[in-house]
Amino acid sequence: LAFSFIGLALSVTPLRVLFPNFAFNAALTRARRAFGVSACAFAFVHVALQFTFLFGGSLDNVLAANVQNGGYITLGFAALVSVFLLAITSTDWAVRKLGKKWVQLHKLAYLAFPLIFIHALRIGVDFRNLNAFSGLFFLIAIATLFLESVRLYKKYAEKAPQPPSGSG
Repeated sequence: LAFSFIGLALSVTPLRVLFPNFAFNAALTRARRAFGVSACAFAFVHVALQFTFLFGGSLDNVLAANVQNGGYITLGFAALVSVFLLAITSTDWAVRKLGKKWVQLHKLAYLAFPLIFIHALRIGVDFRNLNAFSGLFFLIAIATLFLESVRLYKKYAEKAPQPPSGSG
């Protein structure tokens, strides 16, 4: 769910740029903050459940599993820290206080997204076989990457120097 919500949050700008007349752009823009904070909340629920039930509340078990799983728990932790920083700075006060630094900080979402993806793919039991959950996960990843790629293409295509018009 954290991955779904961060994917939703990241998709708002591409949808707004690619479809400027889309009727729900204003609502999506207002909801983006809620999507991001929800990603953080679900990430914390995930960590709490895993720590309690999978690792028996033992940090030693977490560290041992991290080593056994090639450090991919560390990627999940880095994603958790990223979405936490985004969530605690997702207030009007933080936007005013941080100014231009707020925009830079919130680019952490572009780091959290692949960290969550890799963490889930390498550790998640749902990815051993294709099923409804893993299929939806990949669909969210592909849709988010597609929208962002098209947005970036459009952004840089508009900035590219245009060849002179007319005949030589």
